[in-house]
Amino acid sequence: MLGEGARGGAGPRLGSTGAYARRLSGFLRELGQRGCDLIVGSLPAEEGLGLAIAKRLRRAVGPRLTA
Repeated sequence: MLGEGARGGAGPRLGSTGAYARRLSGFLRELGQRGCDLIVGSLPAEEGLGLAIAKRLRRAVGPRLTA
C-alpha cells in the first residue's frame, strides 16, 4: 500500500516522506476498519518528518484493548 509507488503501483514513493506522512493515517484507519490482522511496513529514516512517521507507526503496532 504505502510503498507501492516505488514499484510502479498507486501508492506514494518511499522517497517522498511528505506524501507518505499525508497518507499514513488514512491507510492505517482503512486497514483497521477492514479488520486487517497484519500490516507489514518499514520505518523511514528517523530524522525530521521521518521521526514523526516512525513514532506514528510504532503507536499503530501497539496492543489493542478490546471490550
